[in-house]
Amino acid sequence: MLTATLGLLLGALVTVAVRLADVQPSVAIPAGVFAASVLWVLAATIWNRDESTGLSKATGILLCVFGLAAAVDTVNQALTHPILPDATGLIVGVVLGACAAALWAAAARRAR
Repeated sequence: MLTATLGLLLGALVTVAVRLADVQPSVAIPAGVFAASVLWVLAATIWNRDESTGLSKATGILLCVFGLAAAVDTVNQALTHPILPDATGLIVGVVLGACAAALWAAAARRAR
C-alpha cells in the first residue's frame, strides 16, 4: 500500500515539475501518470507475490496497460506531428495490452 501511495505522490510531483518547465498539460499529465504507474506496477507485483489471486493478476495487467498507454501518449503528444492518429489508437491499444500481459507474466515469474 505504501508503494502505491508513493506512486501517486511521484506522479503528482512529476506532473507539477513538468508543468513548471512550461510543457503543455497534454504532455505533462501522461508523464505523471507513467511515473506513478511504475510504482503501481511494483506494488501490484508485491501483492501478487504475497497472495497470487485472480484479482492481483488482473490488477497487475491493468496497471501495465495503463503505464504503457501513458508512456506512448506522452511521447505522441510531445511530437509536433503525432505519430498515432485517432484511428490507430484501437490497434495500438490491443498491442499494448498484449505487451502488458507479457510484462506482467515476466514480472510474476521473476518474483517467485
